Amino acid sequence: MAVPFYKNKLESREITGPSLWAEYMLSRGRFEDFHPPEIMFLLWQKPLFNWIKSRYSHIRQNGFQGETILLDGTLSHEKKTVEPRIGVSCGFGIGGPSAVLAMEAFAALGVTRFIGLGTAGGLLGQEELSLPYGDRTVKTGDIILPDRAVRDEGTSYHYLEDGEDAVPDGEERVRLENLLTDEGLTCRKGLIWTTDAFFRETEGEIDAYLKQGALAVDMEAASLYACARKRGLSAASLFVISDILTREGWAPEFHHVNIMTTMKRLFEISSGLSQTGG
Repeated sequence: MAVPFYKNKLESREITGPSLWAEYMLSRGRFEDFHPPEIMFLLWQKPLFNWIKSRYSHIRQNGFQGETILLDGTLSHEKKTVEPRIGVSCGFGIGGPSAVLAMEAFAALGVTRFIGLGTAGGLLGQEELSLPYGDRTVKTGDIILPDRAVRDEGTSYHYLEDGEDAVPDGEERVRLENLLTDEGLTCRKGLIWTTDAFFRETEGEIDAYLKQGALAVDMEAASLYACARKRGLSAASLFVISDILTREGWAPEFHHVNIMTTMKRLFEISSGLSQTGG
């Protein structure tokens, strides 16, 4: 049975909505001091979030799911006031529903640009396993910049018609690519497969999505892109490969030192902090 169950959902008037949530919260005295940053980063790796907190002066923004900070790029300990232009949120949950709920809440309070920064599982055909590590299409520590996402999850179908592509914002994606190029970093561009079920990635799916050109698998990209398209927001993603999947098995390499090192660089580059002493 297809999602959503009600076939005419996308033509039906929205009853719950982010603007109504924001009105209610503001009426209760919440978020009155929230100043929307220029861009909001959505993170899933707590060590990266903790590193950002320890490195940059920031203020905490209470009231959102998980933990959210606002920063201006000042390299110092936490201050009581900053001029926030960058938001960073982590701990709101894993998967499309949690990511979209966070995005909708921030957007209702004025945030219009989002970057998802996380890890993904690289996809390899069996024939590539025999190649030297450096010659493989995707390897641990590689950077993935998706230009489209397979909608193998449920959330996106509540925002876009079946058959519509889930794609990141084109201008933001090009901006990120140019920034990476300027810093001498190479990224793989292409299709990412978004799934709801981390422990149900099967050999048949891997074969099928490899044939479509998928480079990696994640759990949020398609949902974020669909929500952003529906709401008129900008959303893009950057991933670092943390594990490898083939039809024969799974090689988790989350401990690899290149992963966190690369993610730190990606945050600084994509936020602009690498150009401001960050």
